[in-house]
Amino acid sequence: MSVLKPKYIVAVSGAGDITGTWLGPFRGKKDFGFQIVWTGTLTGSFAVEVSEDGPGTVAGGGDVAGTNPPTQPSGTLGATALSTTGAIHGSQPAGSPGSLYFNYANLAAPWIRLKYTHVSGAGNVSAGASGGAH
Repeated sequence: MSVLKPKYIVAVSGAGDITGTWLGPFRGKKDFGFQIVWTGTLTGSFAVEVSEDGPGTVAGGGDVAGTNPPTQPSGTLGATALSTTGAIHGSQPAGSPGSLYFNYANLAAPWIRLKYTHVSGAGNVSAGASGGAH
């Protein structure tokens, strides 16, 4: 499975925390990247979360193969931060508009999502996501 979501998050208010939807489930190792753009006077930090959970049967997931495929992890293990803000290339939102991109190579986790933690300010966040198995 591969994904190309140039509109993963579209102009969502950054005046509060933002948690993107889970992308997956993926099989095998993959490369994955996020491009993020923010406006206004936002101050906060972005992180990427992963999960090794099996597919869940909530949020549209079904128990019958091929129908309503799972759209999120089961929740048994939950989300774990993949990287600290120091490991993300570019600058974090610090009171003025900006952008950053980060990429992960050979990622094995079947689920991935983007998370923004708001500290102060106002503005919008947009993000694109792409990746897939080798």
